[in-house]
Amino acid sequence: MNDLSIEVSDLRTLASGLDVDSDYLLARVTEGDLLLLNYRPQAAAFPDEQHVVSERIVVLAGRVALETAQQRVEVAAGQMACIPPGLSHHYAADSDGQVLVLFG
Repeated sequence: MNDLSIEVSDLRTLASGLDVDSDYLLARVTEGDLLLLNYRPQAAAFPDEQHVVSERIVVLAGRVALETAQQRVEVAAGQMACIPPGLSHHYAADSDGQVLVLFG
C-alpha cells in the first residue's frame, strides 16, 4: 500500500476564514499560481495591479467588481473573468465575495 491519498478542500470555508485581501496560496501550477482571496467592502478601492501573465478570477460566493480606466465589470458567484496580461485593474471598494484566482 502506498501513502498517496486524495485531499479534498472546502474552499468556501477556507476563504471565509481569511483576513480581508489576504492571499492563501492553494497550489503552484506550471507557469502560474492559484490563489484564494476573501473580499469585503472597503472605504476605498484596492490598489491598481497588472501582471505579465493572464489572470482568471472565479467567483465562488458573493460578487466582485473589477475596474479599469475605461470599464467596470461585475462578476457573480459561478462566473469567471479573464484579464489579459498588462491590463491595469483593481477590485472595486464594494466587492464582497470569495474568489479563486489563477495566474498563467
